[in-house]
Amino acid sequence: MATCNQLLLAVAAVVCSAAIAMPGAAAEAAPFQPIPNVDAPHIQQLGQWAVGEHVKQANDGLRFNKVVGGQFQVVAGLHYVFDIEAVGSDGVDGTYTAQVYVQDWTNTRLLVSFN
Repeated sequence: MATCNQLLLAVAAVVCSAAIAMPGAAAEAAPFQPIPNVDAPHIQQLGQWAVGEHVKQANDGLRFNKVVGGQFQVVAGLHYVFDIEAVGSDGVDGTYTAQVYVQDWTNTRLLVSFN
């Protein structure tokens, strides 16, 4: 039972620290900076992941084309704001803004918003 309580306490501490570190938390965060190379494979992969997550939620058939711009903020992880070109199910190109929070050491990746 003591081991179970210790495990529960450890999980609660991780969840609370992740919640505190999320964008929009009360703590001061570093300013946003431009992404130096939006063509970098990991940036394009995150943009594609963001569109995929959006499609899971909206079921609108949006198809990723590429990340064309963006910025990032160092928090307890990285908070990205991507400008993404994508094609709608009607074949019309559009530019969308996605906010993604990444914390590699906890394998956390969240789609914060998609417009």
